[in-house]
Amino acid sequence: MQRTSRALDPPGDAREDWSILVALSKMLGKPLPYEDLGAVRERMASVAPQLADASGASVEPSSAQMAILALDTVAPAKTSNVALVSSVSNFYMTDPVSRASATMAKCVEAYGTRA
Repeated sequence: MQRTSRALDPPGDAREDWSILVALSKMLGKPLPYEDLGAVRERMASVAPQLADASGASVEPSSAQMAILALDTVAPAKTSNVALVSSVSNFYMTDPVSRASATMAKCVEAYGTRA
């Protein structure tokens, strides 16, 4: 699990995800009992202890023995002199939005593909 802190306050009327869910639950007449992010995290930790933060002491740091065991299961890399080749045949059409775009289709037609 990774935890981050907010870098900036949300602009305008934007809200954090958890507060949107709490507000929605209130509008639906099934209010959730959370008033702040700390309460949400406490509930998450009670349901799934692995989601507790370090201050909750529910997550144990990895031991040196565990790290060695993990490294022992990784097979050594095999090297090769063969050049790497991209598996992408049409860079400009690699996602569904681009493939559905008439403009992108015209660009590919005019400028070709980039492999």
